[in-house]
Amino acid sequence: MNILFVTYDNFNNNSAIQIHTIANALAEAGNQCFVSVPNDKYTAKRFIGGKIGYTPCEYGETLHPSFSFQDGKHPDIIHAWTPREIVRKQCVLLRKRFPSARLIVHLEDNEEAIVESNTGLPIEIICSFPDEKIVDIIPDIFSHPLRYRDFLSNANGITVIIDTLFRFVPEGKPALVVFPVIDMYRFCSQPVNQAMRNGLGIGDEEIVVCYNGNVHNANLREVKSLYLAVALANREHLPVSLVRTGINHRNPLDGLDKATQSHFIELGFIEYGAIPACLAMADVLIQPGNVGEFNDYRLPSKIPEFLAMGKPVAVPETNIGRLLKNEEEAMLMSKGNALDILEVIFRISNDKDLAKRLSEGSRKFAERHFSKEKILSRLIKFYEKILKS
Repeated sequence: MNILFVTYDNFNNNSAIQIHTIANALAEAGNQCFVSVPNDKYTAKRFIGGKIGYTPCEYGETLHPSFSFQDGKHPDIIHAWTPREIVRKQCVLLRKRFPSARLIVHLEDNEEAIVESNTGLPIEIICSFPDEKIVDIIPDIFSHPLRYRDFLSNANGITVIIDTLFRFVPEGKPALVVFPVIDMYRFCSQPVNQAMRNGLGIGDEEIVVCYNGNVHNANLREVKSLYLAVALANREHLPVSLVRTGINHRNPLDGLDKATQSHFIELGFIEYGAIPACLAMADVLIQPGNVGEFNDYRLPSKIPEFLAMGKPVAVPETNIGRLLKNEEEAMLMSKGNALDILEVIFRISNDKDLAKRLSEGSRKFAERHFSKEKILSRLIKFYEKILKS
């Protein structure tokens, strides 16, 4: 098959990493894949690196008359990675150019909750505005609250990152859950990276929590709860350091006591290939957050990576947490706030048997659910079904 992925930004984000691993797997299986970004296709090498079995390209290239796959043919599948407005507009043009191609749209978030978070307005109010006002207040990097629904209705099929997103799939539309593919050789069980810890000035007796992820409007509050929990642990004389990577669109340190900031090590953006070594420093890996319209309909990409590392992992009782066995495969948090996180840190640091059981269980769960072979087999069968429809 010839498969063209279309995404809303360049390769400097978690969505692109998910496409990268899936497109690589499809290419290894004998398919031809292009991954189209709005601009700067070279970010694939700069930010992700490693093996790239697909062809990165830019929006303009796919619309050029000379564009074709290596066999000289056009795409069989156009896989739109989220219904963000910038992607929708591009796919409208692509469908005119390649009318025989089947369109599949991937959902990885509650798009309406993201719009509400970034506008401060309920979706019902936004939908009541004239279209010119909607366009004025919602940039193309987010979904248009009316057009995205039509986009889904006109697609040949839908993929979702978590089953709760079936709520947004039009009735009768073919749909499939597609978990992230995790490189089980890169993200794997390994001893604590003591040398790297020491290089960052972390003492041998300290407990290390690692968190790799950007901070933005939608997750600022929950990420701050992780910082607060670390500050509280140190106040209770339990030495804990938080090592964090990622870009701050909002600063999680704002409002925190400056005296506590020595417990936070900010590494900023690091390339994807360096993340496993960073996570290997951790004693525990924690995804903060609680049940709600944002977290119920997503699968934070770092959670599968956490689980694959074979470390004790703690997650909220939502999204993938609904599938994990409490105190066997992960610690499940009812609220995922600072107090929940603090309790997790104390329990894991004081119970070696629990830590060992969680480490073994997390890796086994990852092998069952995020392996390339299982996900690829189901996705290819879905593509073939859509092509026959």
